[in-house]
Amino acid sequence: MPHLALTIGETAFTFQRKPESIAAEAALDGLYIIRTSVAAVQMDAATPNPKQQRAIELLRQIQL
Repeated sequence: MPHLALTIGETAFTFQRKPESIAAEAALDGLYIIRTSVAAVQMDAATPNPKQQRAIELLRQIQL
């Protein structure tokens, strides 16, 4: 997902940051998906931190 909007002309080059794209990627920073044969019940942590809670929420959405 590109984070910059580029404009390239004959004599000039400009760019603008895309804040929505940057924010979307930042929200997922540090989250990883791991495929395993371990049952989800065994993977649940008693006290997940906010990033872990977000990862669990994303996994549940993917499994729909």
